[in-house]
Amino acid sequence: MSHVLENPLDFPLVGSRLIEASAGTGKTYTIAALYVRLVIGMRADSQNGAELEAPLLPRNILVMTFTKAATEELSDRIRARLSEAARYFRDVESAPSDPFLKQLRAACESKGESLNYLARLLELASESMDEAAVKTIHGWCQSMLKEHAFASGSLFTQNVETDDEELRRQAAEDYFRRFIYQSDSATQVALLAVFDTPDKIMAQLSRVDETESVQIDGDIAERLRAETQRYQSELNSLKQHSCSAFERVLADLEGVKGVAQKTKQIQKFVDWCASDAQTDVKFTDANWRTISENDLQTLHEKKLAGAELPAYWLEVAQFKAKFEAVHQVKRGFDELINRHATHWVSARFSALQSQRAEMNHDDMLTRLRDALRGPDGEQLATTIRQQYPIALVDEFQDTDPVQYEIFNRIYRLKEPLPDTGIFLIGDPKQAIYSFRNADIFTYLKARRDTEGRHYSLATNFRSSTQMVQAVNHLFERAEQSDRGAFLFKRADENELPFEPVSANGVKTTFRHRLRSQQLAQAPALYWSVSSERKRKKGVAFSHLANHHAQLIVNLLNDPQAGYYDDNNALQQRVCAKDIAILVNNFAEADAIRTALSARGVKSVYLSERESVYAQPVARDLLYILKACAAPRNASTLKTAVAAPLLSLSLAELIRLQEDENTWERTVDTFIDFHEVWRSQGVLAMLHRLMHHFQVPATLLQDKINGERKLADALHIAELLQQNSMALEGMAALVNDFAEKVYERQSFGANSRTQRDEQQLRLESDDDLVKVITIHKSKGLQYPLVFLPFITYTPQEQYRIKPPMTYHDEQGDVQVLWSKDDSAKSRVLDELLAEDLRKLYVAVTRAQHATFITVENVGQFEHNPLAYLLGDDALTDDLYKAASEAWGQSGVSVVSKLEDDEPFEALQEQTTEHRALAAREMPRTQLLERWWVSSYSALRYRAANEYTQSGPQTAVEMNLLEEANADTSEVDAEADEVTYLPSHLHQFPKGATPGTLLHNLLEQCAIEGFSTVLAKPRMVGEIIERELRGEVWDEYREMLDHWLTHYLALPMVFSDSFQPTALADLKSYKAEPEFWLPVCELEAVKLDALINQYIHPGQSRPGLENIELNGMLKGFIDLVFEHQGQYFVVDYKSNWLGESDDNYSETAMTDKILASRYDVQYVLYTLALHRQLKQRLGEQYHYDTHVGGIAYLFLRGNHAETAGVYRARPPYELITELDVMFSGKEHHDVA
Repeated sequence: MSHVLENPLDFPLVGSRLIEASAGTGKTYTIAALYVRLVIGMRADSQNGAELEAPLLPRNILVMTFTKAATEELSDRIRARLSEAARYFRDVESAPSDPFLKQLRAACESKGESLNYLARLLELASESMDEAAVKTIHGWCQSMLKEHAFASGSLFTQNVETDDEELRRQAAEDYFRRFIYQSDSATQVALLAVFDTPDKIMAQLSRVDETESVQIDGDIAERLRAETQRYQSELNSLKQHSCSAFERVLADLEGVKGVAQKTKQIQKFVDWCASDAQTDVKFTDANWRTISENDLQTLHEKKLAGAELPAYWLEVAQFKAKFEAVHQVKRGFDELINRHATHWVSARFSALQSQRAEMNHDDMLTRLRDALRGPDGEQLATTIRQQYPIALVDEFQDTDPVQYEIFNRIYRLKEPLPDTGIFLIGDPKQAIYSFRNADIFTYLKARRDTEGRHYSLATNFRSSTQMVQAVNHLFERAEQSDRGAFLFKRADENELPFEPVSANGVKTTFRHRLRSQQLAQAPALYWSVSSERKRKKGVAFSHLANHHAQLIVNLLNDPQAGYYDDNNALQQRVCAKDIAILVNNFAEADAIRTALSARGVKSVYLSERESVYAQPVARDLLYILKACAAPRNASTLKTAVAAPLLSLSLAELIRLQEDENTWERTVDTFIDFHEVWRSQGVLAMLHRLMHHFQVPATLLQDKINGERKLADALHIAELLQQNSMALEGMAALVNDFAEKVYERQSFGANSRTQRDEQQLRLESDDDLVKVITIHKSKGLQYPLVFLPFITYTPQEQYRIKPPMTYHDEQGDVQVLWSKDDSAKSRVLDELLAEDLRKLYVAVTRAQHATFITVENVGQFEHNPLAYLLGDDALTDDLYKAASEAWGQSGVSVVSKLEDDEPFEALQEQTTEHRALAAREMPRTQLLERWWVSSYSALRYRAANEYTQSGPQTAVEMNLLEEANADTSEVDAEADEVTYLPSHLHQFPKGATPGTLLHNLLEQCAIEGFSTVLAKPRMVGEIIERELRGEVWDEYREMLDHWLTHYLALPMVFSDSFQPTALADLKSYKAEPEFWLPVCELEAVKLDALINQYIHPGQSRPGLENIELNGMLKGFIDLVFEHQGQYFVVDYKSNWLGESDDNYSETAMTDKILASRYDVQYVLYTLALHRQLKQRLGEQYHYDTHVGGIAYLFLRGNHAETAGVYRARPPYELITELDVMFSGKEHHDVA
């Protein structure tokens, strides 16, 4: 018996415990609440009254679920809950109506805890949720293998391959090479009779876990020969002994009247005995009845007047038993082959993975399990427990034996260790993922191991009261049957009972006029029951799909159908996005979407795993890509322009064929596309092509499928761009694309893919009817749900595909290897049980109403609806049976499904549009004027324009500076002067050459000034990397001489030490980036302050009157330390004149002031001052450590000054700037 958990405070956070959360009962809310308790250390339940224990950090609380999307949602919900709790602990008005937080706060206060301290714990936990251990089970196992590589025996680095289909295919093909191609003919025949292609082996592996395969010792060929000989011997013996008996019976009946049909049946057995046929021949039920002992006895008495059957007649009667015994040998023979192939291919696949250092998702689990089983397993488990003393496992009903063994070995569920806790949260009624190896029997084992520690959430917060009542009624009735609602009821117990839940209710009521002209509250379950019997699947599907499509259209067309409040006022009309249609597979989705499309209703399929390469658009783009790669190839170009994607009319295509000018223009157009592809990439080319041919506009005219096609085209264009980065040339990309398209579109190809990047993207889900599989809908909710095909169950031959796993009486996994196995009934039983759970999931998705059709179609006797109906399900009057079983006034209504429903299309709905107006930001949320600026933003009045946005890179900053240089230096012409090879006076001027010189020195700094100078070839290599294009060829030698000379040039940086060359520097950094916070700084005040201290009295352009607020960023060309002093260096490529004399101290000072480089170097000095002050602390002194600035005019290397302008801003200026930038006081400087 489980405890109803009404308050998360009543749950003890210690030991092992199980929470069973029915659909919509607040499972995520409860997990987040428990997480809050763990963060503040409240481990004991509210009844215990114990003091708080040590708080846990998010990285020590393990929360696991089964999908990435679920982890993201859960992490966000926990983060929000932590923040909300922190606010509430500080201010009770922040969430006054939250009962959990109210009781939690009161409990902490009663224990004398500091609420501010607990609030801070919650805040820190919320802020560190990015480090939280909220993971998928597979992701967590992978991280454990990496973190504990020594203990787990794992490689430190392994690739995780999600799509291992090709590797599995290789393993299957290797089996063919090893055991079929090299075997004798008899062995080949035996093996090929079981599986004739590698694909069949792959399909078998997907249905049977490799742990269930049994290794076959010895040579398989030898075993097969032995089994073949045994089978053939017993078969021949059976034929020899039985043939004469059958012939004697026929002889007795010869000439007897009225036995022609009987003798014809017996003759079939005689013919079989005389043929080479084996026991896999299909005898009909009529054949077998003819030779049964009862039929033979009757025949003998009536036609031959014999009371006692002769011995040879009895031998005929015993033939079926003997035949089955021999056939059992054949089944064992097939099972031997299946087991051998399963084991060998699994082992081979693992070996191929090891060779590539790869693992898939399943390997993450099995390798951690094996490590926990190993000799160091207990130590590994102890380490993990210390790392994660608490674990919460969400969606535990989807666990499998491997996962459970991992949890059990670490946390010991049956006898949990003290100071640890593992809490399993799930709903066994929603265990529907057996195809992913999820195992309901493993859940039940965990249920037994946590006996006495079960809790349940019993209030539904998702659905309306009527919806909850309807679901309760549906399953409570079945729960009274001998086997219970979910087939786990036994005489003494029911491990999976249906327990009704109460309803919290919703705020609105759904009303419609489907059943009458009067608006009325809608029933929660709306049944449409057909009186048709055993229609063909295609006919039935068409009828069911059209019925539901018409129901949807009727709701959408009715202006009164919608959600009403307590005052009967319409709050919201029914719209397409409210509706979800749940299906089992793509075929069902296609049927209902076709019916919706015929009525003008747009829908989207949310469970798509189709490859985008399998879509028609892919083939069109392939034709187009081939034409763009070879635009002068007439054949490929004609194929491309005829592609449906380009939508050229027949007249246009004829004109293209007959008019030479039109053809030439088209060729020229595709040549242009070719050039765009070559220069800008395939994505840019395809975008230009699609707009040239107006592809988006044309596709979107198709209101139903246009968005889908356009999304596919853009998706493929992005994939092509990504692939082009790894392929060399256009031809390689075209060939790769063609291979992918043909792989998915060739005859018999699989159009589905496991690669996420290739799966169809959602074209749009805005205001569309959603079509989704039941499996994918689990955990989601929708206002209205439609189940058009839930009544259909495929025939047994399509559902029983050995090998398949099932569970024996003890709950252990077994394998069904043959359809003739007696255990087939258990397989069918488990399939029905899972279908019942799928039905439960389907009917609990809706908030307001679920629409279901019922018809005797397919193998209805094995359908979950038939089981819920009971013995009346197969009666002639299905409508009557459903009405009596499920009719419940106001909650569940049963109506007849008519054959000739009127067709009505969706009406165009007019929407009233309000006049658009700009929203005003609330005064309490006005954004501060804050931006990132740079020195470039501080433009002087002589400049034509300025920008407030700072450069993002050092290269961009250099370009800005060079571009803003005085244009007169570009236009000046030098007189004829004799220059040295290392002179730069004749080097081109402007932004691009200037940036080139900067880059050369930057690369030298990165490589090491002294290193480059010591290795002359490095000078050439650096110049070669930077100089691209023939235009620079004539300057290569000049730059080689200049750079070599410049690195060794002694320069005066300070009067306190000897001239120093760049190559002499030992400690320096190239292009350091700095950020200076600035608060409401007026540029004119900054300008006045700098004028006061830097070259006072000298004229210079004034700065523009702008305000800086935010961050001021910049890049310094070089910062170096020499003899305890730090210097700022900036490279200037400005051309000051045609001779070395133009680079005098006076000339450089004039240029510094004219271009306002004085502002720049003062800001650089301020950045250096702040950095040294932070790094050196109390030992820092400006006069001691700051050597000054040096602006190196690179073209003045042969001048007397060596082109070095140096200065050292006064300390008083830097300190005043420091205060000014902090915004602490405003300066008015005259």
